[in-house]
Amino acid sequence: MDSVPRRGRRWWRWLVALLVVFALGTGGAAALCWWLVHDLPDAEAIRAYRPATATEVRDAHGRFILSVTSCVSRIWRPLSSMSPWLIKAVITSEDDTFFQHEGIRPEMIKEALAKDLKARRWARGASTITQQLAKNAFLSKEKTLTRKAREMVLARRMEKVLSKQRILELYLNVVEWGDGVYGAEAAARYYFGKPASAVTLPEAAMLAGMLPNPKYRNPFLRHEKVMRHQRRVLHLMRNNGVLTAEQYQAALAEPVVLNPDGPKALRRGMATRGDCFGDVLLRYLRARLGESRLLSGQPVVLTLELDVQRALAARVGREGSSLEVAGELLSDRAHAGCTRGTRGLFLGGSQEGGTGGRCGLR
Repeated sequence: MDSVPRRGRRWWRWLVALLVVFALGTGGAAALCWWLVHDLPDAEAIRAYRPATATEVRDAHGRFILSVTSCVSRIWRPLSSMSPWLIKAVITSEDDTFFQHEGIRPEMIKEALAKDLKARRWARGASTITQQLAKNAFLSKEKTLTRKAREMVLARRMEKVLSKQRILELYLNVVEWGDGVYGAEAAARYYFGKPASAVTLPEAAMLAGMLPNPKYRNPFLRHEKVMRHQRRVLHLMRNNGVLTAEQYQAALAEPVVLNPDGPKALRRGMATRGDCFGDVLLRYLRARLGESRLLSGQPVVLTLELDVQRALAARVGREGSSLEVAGELLSDRAHAGCTRGTRGLFLGGSQEGGTGGRCGLR
């Protein structure tokens, strides 16, 4: 009986096929190269790339209300709005020579290939941050020799077109940090209930340690395993001179507190979910703006004030759903046209949409 697993035989067939093509000579190699790269993004497409992001809805004072997204949770943030600790932790853990290489690391590829041949499967990827960005932004995630070759070609092309800072910024906004959680801002909100700019060193090390397998390394499900990877990242940062001995010891001693309401905080951003405010507001925005604008990723600012809305919801909850109560709280600044002076609205009550009210857009 053949002792080689079926998956291993498939992998070897691809490798043998590739070697045969190269053995055919220059013509065969040229044909293979064209086939691998002919449909890859060109320089213009690489420069123009923008990941799909969530549209943030904020109140009159800039306070986050909710985010709207078509399929994934991703909130764009420039590199300057991310914690320096997060940037350092990710580079140390994923690609410590990021600023020295030109997209690929031949020595790592050679080492990984030797391990893969020994294991007769894709045991190690050896991908740089640029290669990971190429895969996440433009290619599939299938583990094949073809995809790996295309990834390396595209990574070299991206390094010629984009700056290192831009590559890092794109990577940190598209990389997966859990099931449906993409990018540093969404990850920080999901796991810690804070923006990416406020992520601490221990939190940054935890996030960096999750990257090789973010769905499995879920701190809500496998906390101890994830924290072992966090300590490994901190150890790497200390060995690479990123941390002093004092910073390293302080980070090990500082507990990481997870946000138990991660999914709700990420998608709604409201502390109170006793009514259907978010659902009704979303229907209002869809009717007012249209689906394409609502999913454009550009922020929406309302004239609504969150503190007034919460006061309205609490008051109506105590005294009953009546427009008179809402009108009393809104005073003479609110009216049917809901102009710029409108400070709040009552949206709540039944799941069908509740009682009255509109709000304005800035």
